[in-house]
Order: sequence, then structure tokens, then C-alpha cells
Amino acid sequence: MRLLRIGTVGFGVALAACGGGGGGGDGGDGDSGGTTTVPGEAIPTPTPPLTATPGAALSVDCSGEHCGAQAPDRYAGQGVGLWRYDNVGTATANVPVSISGLAGKMVTLLYSNQTSSPVLLPNLPLLAQRRAAAPRGSGFSDTTMGAAIQAAPRRLREFDPARYLGQPSPTLPTASRQAGPARASSVGSSRPWYVLNAYDELVLRHATLQRQLTAPDGRVINFWVQQGELADNRLSNAMLDRFVTRFAGGEQSIYARVTGMIGQPWGLHGYSSLLSPHQELDVVFANFHPDRNPYIGWAGYFWALNNFKQQPDDPLLRYSNQSLSFYIDTETIYLLPERGVEFQLSTLAHELTHMINAYQRGIVLSSDADHSFETVLEETTALMTEDIVGTQIDPSYHVIRDDRFRQWMRDGDFNCSYPIWQGDPTRACFSYNVAGSFGAYLVRHYGVDFYRNLLRDTTYHDAVMSLDHAIRQAGGPGYVEALRRWGVSSIGLLPASASPAGFGLPERNEAGFTLPALDGADYADIIQWPGAYPTNLTGYGHFPMRRNPTGNGVYQEILPVPGHTSLTVIVQ
Repeated sequence: MRLLRIGTVGFGVALAACGGGGGGGDGGDGDSGGTTTVPGEAIPTPTPPLTATPGAALSVDCSGEHCGAQAPDRYAGQGVGLWRYDNVGTATANVPVSISGLAGKMVTLLYSNQTSSPVLLPNLPLLAQRRAAAPRGSGFSDTTMGAAIQAAPRRLREFDPARYLGQPSPTLPTASRQAGPARASSVGSSRPWYVLNAYDELVLRHATLQRQLTAPDGRVINFWVQQGELADNRLSNAMLDRFVTRFAGGEQSIYARVTGMIGQPWGLHGYSSLLSPHQELDVVFANFHPDRNPYIGWAGYFWALNNFKQQPDDPLLRYSNQSLSFYIDTETIYLLPERGVEFQLSTLAHELTHMINAYQRGIVLSSDADHSFETVLEETTALMTEDIVGTQIDPSYHVIRDDRFRQWMRDGDFNCSYPIWQGDPTRACFSYNVAGSFGAYLVRHYGVDFYRNLLRDTTYHDAVMSLDHAIRQAGGPGYVEALRRWGVSSIGLLPASASPAGFGLPERNEAGFTLPALDGADYADIIQWPGAYPTNLTGYGHFPMRRNPTGNGVYQEILPVPGHTSLTVIVQ
């Protein structure tokens, strides 16, 4: 599901919202918001001079092409220089840093928490922020979409599909292949739909079936529009035709590419509580919250409740639409200038992923246990889908490059704990931006096959352990090191095409998909550097600082590094 983009709920996964906004603390470990200071002025430090810890020293953190770190104390004058110190102990280590050859270069220091527990940050001088922080949820900013959207509704978060499944019937097939669909609806027919509005209320919307086509795999796909919303000054016929064609029209459509990559959204199963295996797929366009304000509410959602047959006596299942369906907000399409259609086309790929995960992980893979993802991984995989198919949806707009990653950099949401899901875009650490940015690093370095394997991996239920296993299976260093390299690559503004192996966010071409480069230079003017310290460096969080070398091109400082924390020194 997504909040301005809302998230989705898969089987065993509570609905999460997907949207625009930002972050910068996880809401429990302090606020990473800053104060505006005079440009070029350092915030004075009250701490006395430090004494270096015996044996504590930087090591070179890169090698090969594009690595500019010649030695622990010397930069080559070009390329990306990376040095690191990992404090594996519990006590703070004071690390002496002395690097020469830095004439004309800015130094970025990045602290990365290697554990899930917060640590106390050292109080060091901070250079002034480049600019004042933009308000969260402020709408379009820097040509990006930053809509303010509420957190995922309580109803969706609390629904647990696994408890409603019951025991599979031995007389019904449990194979995961898709049976041939049966046409059950006709263009021009109307029916009521239960839709969740911005106040967590289920409301009725009457919609008419406006378009119907058969996808390349034989599945019938229906496009319903709420009555009164199909109009020239609202969702026009031309807009609707674009959604229909891009979603289901041919082998290069969103539906064909996503299902070809990660599997069918519905098929044979053994549960009498669920809809027929031959169910058609319904895309329902409705005005979730008719207030003429596309910045409040959801952009779209999938809810596994609707995959169940109605049960009149159940407080939730009585509201099932008895439909393999997801829901797209119409106001987000026609009231958002320029980006509404493009954003909602990407939402289709996002919600389709949730629908597929609900079936493939919640039904096909859950015969022995519930293998539904935790919310953070459920949403991350949907964001990865948007990333992978984004250039095929619209070559001129890519939701991760132009929205998620950009907002994350603009809001300076670096001291955030990735596994802790925060779905409110008006608060720090808006998780859709954090997860979309981390996912972008992962798929660019480990690829589409890594992503596919992650979706089918049932080794662990915990999200961090699942990611760690999938990264190692793809030949990577595991979750913790991947998270640090993501921070270095992103916050360090590394070049996409000229970074050392394991770093940067380069373009990737694989399996017929093109993931666009995320080049640090494109975000240098919008990144929000911190101007004040948070209380703690949150679990798995990052905190950057910048330094200017002396006139002779030397940077020297003794840097305290808390226990279980990595310090990376970045020069380019």
C-alpha cells in the first residue's frame, strides 16, 4: 500500500502506507532536526582535546579502479578516497586521522551504527547547514513529489489474514500455477465497493466497469471508476486509457513485466475461505477522500481482506469486496500538477507487488508456517519493483530517483533505523523514502536475481536476517556492511559511474530492465546536512559531518568513535 502512496497488506502483513515526506530520527531516540547557522561558521565544541586510543587507526576502505585512497594517511588527488575504522568493542575509541593530498577537497565523515541499539554520539564541531530544512510534507519541492499523507489506517494495520485462512481442504488443489480465468463482469455494469477513507472509515463508493481487457497471460483485468469521477475535468477518458494500456496492454505492460519477474497474483489454493482461483483482477479508481486536496490521504492500497469471502457475522470480513483488487485514488491523479498520472502509474506496480506477495508468500509458501514479510520488508520489496520497472513505466519520471531518494536527501533523514517502520510523512524518518533509497542501493549492486530470491526466501522471518541472508547469497557482505556502504554512497554523494567496487549507485541493466543511475552530483544542492546533534545515533542509523582541510591540503583530527560504530572518511 502507499501513502501518497499508501502501502499494502499482504497475507500476514499489516497494511503499510507509502508516501512522501521525510525523517531524521526514528521517533524514539531523539530528534535529528537542526538549527540554521551562519554559512561557513562552525558550531563550537565544549569538549577538551582528546587523546588517541593506542592501536586505533584508519584503514583504506576501497581498492582498484576509482579508489583514490593511496594509504591510510594519503589521498591520490583524484578519485574517491575512502577510509574506515570499525569499533567492535563497547568503549569509545579515539581515532587519530591525518590525511594529506586533499587540496581543494571537502571531507565527509560518516558515523554508522552497526547494531539495532542506539549509541551516544560524540559532541564534535558541525559545519553549518547548506540551507534551511524544508518543511516535511510540503508538497512539490525541488521538482519532486512530497505530499503530506497520513499513516496507514489502523484497520489495515491490524488485519491479520493468516488467522482467517483456516485449514486447507484436502479435496482442493494447492498447486501454485495459475488456472484459466473466468470472465464474470461486463463493461457498463456497476457495483458498490467498500473503500477506506482518510479517517480510517469504510465508506461505500459505487463504480462502473469502464474498461476490460485480457492480459498476455490470459487473466481478465477490469478497470472500475467511481461514478462521477470519469469526466474531462477529473479522471478523463484519455487518462484512463493511459492507465489501462500501461498496466495491462501487451508484453511490455506493468502487469506483464511484474508478473513475469515475480509471479502470479492469484491462482490455485486449498482454502475454502478464499475467493475462487479463477478470479479476475479489479483495479478500482475511487475518490478516497473528496476534499480537493491530494496531499491528504492515500494514493492507493491493496488489502488482503478483499481476497476473502464475506462473513456477515465477522466485524471485518463482513466488509470484504470479494474481489482480487487494489484501489487507486482519483484526486491524486488529476489534482497533482504534472506528476499525478506518472506517480499513480508507479503506484500500480507497487500495489501489484503487494498483491503478488499476499498470494505467493501468504498462500503458496505458507503451508507449513506464515511466511509473510514484516511490514518493512513488504514495503521495501514493493518499492524495489517500482525501481526496477520504473523506466518502462515512464522514461521521463522514475519514482525512486525523482521522488523517494530525492526526498530522503532533501530532508536529511539519515539518523533513521531502517527496520523500524514509520509511515507518517509529517514526522522524521518517513520509511518510504528510507526504504526506497536503501532498496535502490541493493538492487543496483546485487541485481534482479537477488530481488527474486529475496521474495521466495523462507529461511528467516525477521526482516534484517532475511535481507542479510539474501545479500550473502548474492555474494555480498551481509546486511550491516551493505547498510554502511549505502550510507557512504548516498550521503557521501559518490559518483554513479566512477566509484570503487561496492560503492555508488550506478546504472544497472539486467533481464531487460534498466535501473537509472543515482549520481551524487545531482543531489549536492539539495542534501540537508545536520546543524545540530540528535540525542543518539539510532540503531542502524547514519550521522554525517563535513570538514575543510587546512590550506596545505591536510586534514587532521582525533575522532571519538562509539562502541559498535563505524567511522568512514570520504573524499572525492
